[in-house]
Amino acid sequence: MSCISFADLLSGLYAGKLEGYALKELRNYTSKFLGAEYTADRIDVLYECFRHKVAHLAQPYAVFDTQSKSKTFGGQGRRLITWTVRASGPRPPIQIVAQSAPNQIVGAATPWPVQYDHRAFVSVRSLASDVEKSAQKYMRCLATDAAARENFKKCMVTYFPQ
Repeated sequence: MSCISFADLLSGLYAGKLEGYALKELRNYTSKFLGAEYTADRIDVLYECFRHKVAHLAQPYAVFDTQSKSKTFGGQGRRLITWTVRASGPRPPIQIVAQSAPNQIVGAATPWPVQYDHRAFVSVRSLASDVEKSAQKYMRCLATDAAARENFKKCMVTYFPQ
């Protein structure tokens, strides 16, 4: 959660907003500072399945139905995504793997069987390292990009009013 929250905060600072920023700003930040491994789909799943659910419900759903977020996932076809969080693992840090056939979670996370057809793997060490590197890139950007500096300044004036 800390990795996602920190990237989310940085995206707001980069956008110049401490309120009213969301997935669009996170996508923009990740495309500029996290690189090609962080595709829009991976960021969408990370945001909708993990960040949003953890921030508002304390825990992600055992299975996330992309159909429940048609604004984000519309036109992609329905996916039922379960998840595995690993301390470390292969790159990319966020992988979404289609299952060869629908599977069920039985009893462990819910009192009834729940089907899924995709699994999201999140490798925390790699994600944390990449978010830290993105923050360093963002800091370098502040030194050279006047618009980024102005957005950061707007946020600081909002956060620390005089």
